[in-house]
Amino acid sequence: MTPCLKTLLSPRSLRATLKEATPKQLDDALSKFIMVSEEMKDAHEKKQQKEAEELQKLEQFKQHIIEQGIDFNALSKLMTGKSKAKKKPTKIATNKPQTTPIYHYEKDGEMKQWNGKGDMPNVIKKSIENGLALSDFLKKDA
Repeated sequence: MTPCLKTLLSPRSLRATLKEATPKQLDDALSKFIMVSEEMKDAHEKKQQKEAEELQKLEQFKQHIIEQGIDFNALSKLMTGKSKAKKKPTKIATNKPQTTPIYHYEKDGEMKQWNGKGDMPNVIKKSIENGLALSDFLKKDA
């Protein structure tokens, strides 16, 4: 809730805020408040009426579909162009943390690492073109 709205909804805060206002300013503020309130009530009623009409149309369509014996799943697939979304199998949690492979290579006499993400370093790319495998760049445990 905004501070302004808190002030408007609390008689004590409203009195403190409006204590310097003239009677004419108070009457003017009250008429504007009433005008905005009525506009918002009308907008809310129109929205509710529109939603009720839409719901009524949907109910009519539902009845028509049932009367015609149409398969809802087939109709849904036809309208969306997709079948029902299939659930993806969940991964089974293991105790081992997933590790990203680290590839080691030498460039300009300096040992460097690549985590396999992003562009492949040219040194590794050229070596693979010349017959090595990417796994040849994995760090070997001694």
